[in-house]
Amino acid sequence: MFTRQLFNLRKGDLDGDGNDEILLGIIKKTRLDKVVRKRLFIFYVDSLTIRPKFLSSKIFHELIDFGVYRNQHRNILTIEKIKKNDFRIGRYEVLEFGLLFKEYTGKYNALSNCQKEFNHEIY
Repeated sequence: MFTRQLFNLRKGDLDGDGNDEILLGIIKKTRLDKVVRKRLFIFYVDSLTIRPKFLSSKIFHELIDFGVYRNQHRNILTIEKIKKNDFRIGRYEVLEFGLLFKEYTGKYNALSNCQKEFNHEIY
């Protein structure tokens, strides 16, 4: 049986076509990265078939959470752990294939503070 641990599930129109993409947070290792960690996968629906749009092997730093940025079309926000007691909100633009890192905002020494700001910015 094929099973994966899901840590997040979101939806949002990331490419402006009027249809929501599906964002899945899955904990697993990949063919290129043998460490079990949180990963972001994006899928789209094509004629009732779910197809992959982006299957991340790794974000810049340790991925804690993600969401669709409410203030800017085609953007995903992440919470990333840079190092112990250093959490940042990352902004990525969704491209045809892959994500383009745009910026980190804020520097938080507690995950709870970072999550509070993050939750105000996503839908």
